[in-house]
Amino acid sequence: MLLLNYASRKIIPENIAYRDISYSQLLKMSLIWEGSIISWVAFWAFYGQGFGAENLYYISILGGFPFTNYWGWWGFLGEGPSLN
Repeated sequence: MLLLNYASRKIIPENIAYRDISYSQLLKMSLIWEGSIISWVAFWAFYGQGFGAENLYYISILGGFPFTNYWGWWGFLGEGPSLN
């Protein structure tokens, strides 16, 4: 949350209204938010289960890396800004 707060202050000027946020700013914020969720879940998965092959596979499915043939969590990035 601290990283998101810091990034939002860098991406969006302080005196801008919510309706004036551009799609590129929204996409940047979505990337940071989704990336933080994936990294948080991956951290606890590695902490709890270690760096075994099976655990790496399941974490890659969550993130949707290309070699897994799944969109995973990153698939939501295109939907967020387009729905707003």
